[in-house]
Amino acid sequence: MYQDNQTPGIYAPIYAGVTELNPVIKTYNPEQFDANSLRWAIDFVDNLLYLKWQEAYADVKPQRDALEAQFRREMRELEAEAAELYKQDPEKAKALLTRWTWEKMDEMMALYTKMRYELITKYTNNKQGINF
Repeated sequence: MYQDNQTPGIYAPIYAGVTELNPVIKTYNPEQFDANSLRWAIDFVDNLLYLKWQEAYADVKPQRDALEAQFRREMRELEAEAAELYKQDPEKAKALLTRWTWEKMDEMMALYTKMRYELITKYTNNKQGINF
């Protein structure tokens, strides 16, 4: 699933059968910014991209793509491990998938928070050479 716009957003791997979702993905109110919301973190980056799309997207895309690629590499091993574990104990397999999904949400939140600070610093209109 994607949060907000797919272009700057990141694919959020959420497995069927997880027993609980990380609060960062459950938290969202379009009427009030929340620093603990993954949707708001991605939306914030998305909105900052509009300051200088071509340049800023070139900053975002490699970071986003690297994290998505990491998720995909990890998913192959995770799915094999979960399938074997499921044969022995389905609840332990669900717990494994839940924990992994939770951790990925934290990693996404950390990345988009970092990119928010990078973009606001790099593309701020305060870099117009005006000193007081």
